[in-house]
Amino acid sequence: MNLSTHSTSGYSQNRPSAIVPLTDSERSQLEDSKSKSKRGMMVAALGLAFILAYRFLFTTLRTEGGIAIAIVAVIGLVVFYLVFKSRINKALERGTKHVGRARIVKKYISGGDDGSGGSPTFRLDWDFNKTHSKVYVPKDIYAKLSENDLADIEVVSTTHYVLSAQKVAESGSW
Repeated sequence: MNLSTHSTSGYSQNRPSAIVPLTDSERSQLEDSKSKSKRGMMVAALGLAFILAYRFLFTTLRTEGGIAIAIVAVIGLVVFYLVFKSRINKALERGTKHVGRARIVKKYISGGDDGSGGSPTFRLDWDFNKTHSKVYVPKDIYAKLSENDLADIEVVSTTHYVLSAQKVAESGSW
């Protein structure tokens, strides 16, 4: 495993940025998210089956159209799950995280056209700007931190998912 430490920038004054191994609890957290996504895909597939059954029984949906919709939807669910699972497996295989001090340049919800249904996201200014300037954040961390806050952040190397973040300084006070 190739672990490295980066030189400190203006934002990582007291905590050098580094690539370090994941802890056992972090590995467990990633495994749990993989299990939850599998259950979520099963629920979505069952929901799809019930919707299509309703359409067949109570509407004038033609059989060919219903079968085509079902095939496309199931393929979409399977592809989504396999991509997600492969990213988690890659993160577990690599077994590293990026840690350091970062300034939150921008926070927003990505993916949703109207701002809903997307992923809470931070744009960071830190030593890993080339590879990890955009990271995905759990909702509880997203709510705790504001733009321009300085925080100690841990990010899974391959998924850009924030494992933890602790506010070091309020926006504008550093």
